[in-house]
Amino acid sequence: MRDRVGNQAHYGNVMQHAIETRATVIVEDPIENPLCRDCVSRDICDNLCELWTPILLEGNAVGVIGCVCYDQEQKARFLAQRDMFEQFLPQFAGLLSSQRQVILQTDRSENVREMLEHMLGRVQIGLLILDSQDRVYDLNQAAQDLLNLDGMARTQCSIRPMGQAADKEYELRWDG
Repeated sequence: MRDRVGNQAHYGNVMQHAIETRATVIVEDPIENPLCRDCVSRDICDNLCELWTPILLEGNAVGVIGCVCYDQEQKARFLAQRDMFEQFLPQFAGLLSSQRQVILQTDRSENVREMLEHMLGRVQIGLLILDSQDRVYDLNQAAQDLLNLDGMARTQCSIRPMGQAADKEYELRWDG
């Protein structure tokens, strides 16, 4: 199977059907199955049984994961445990999808963070970025210079308004 990785010709029609329908496809006999009728490898096919499950991301199929049997013993074991495979592969595809989503979200967060850092460094006035607990999450060099914060741990620093909400005065507090 190693030689077939990335070569959709051996599984193209079945995989494409799984992608288009966004549903698991099981082919118990590739020679007889209508999905395999137009396959370019049909005459030399050594797949005795196969199962393909789409990997979905936000409802769109971004890939497939499959299980292929090449001998009668594998096919018999697969068919005996068909229900387990029909449950496992979609769950595994969901796990792959959720990990991809985490990676994409991490990438997006990293890009936003890099962009903010770049912008903070270019601004000539002192800027503080606060987290949801009003702790200083980040600050630019101008703010560090203005507040004499060089070397201070910003995670120990919080800010709170002084006086009325309309006032633009804040108190910087060191928690540590």
